[in-house]
Amino acid sequence: MSERRLLIVDDEESFRKLTARELERSGYAVTAAGDLAGAREALAHGAFHVVLLDVRMPDGSGLDLLPEIRESAPGTDVVMLTAYGTVQEAIRAMKEGAHDFLTKPCKLAELEAVLEKVM
Repeated sequence: MSERRLLIVDDEESFRKLTARELERSGYAVTAAGDLAGAREALAHGAFHVVLLDVRMPDGSGLDLLPEIRESAPGTDVVMLTAYGTVQEAIRAMKEGAHDFLTKPCKLAELEAVLEKVM
């Protein structure tokens, strides 16, 4: 897995597409999913260095998917994203093994800095 593979899981289509396009320009191989079911499908069929995972999804919470990722793909880092972050969610995410927790909207430079640190 030499290329930097990234999975973006976010129900907000404009954020998902814009972020994917910009990160592809930065050299990442990006896969995107708009819900947790799509994320599970992508994770079952591919290996990723990092998952950018939104907390609030239409079919559940990204916080519920986080332990599944940590168990099934322990070498994959997870960065949680949310527009509605609470301190409790951030603490839970970090306890569950998230590498970082970002509040949207976040600047592309901030996201890229976190990804570089994770890599």
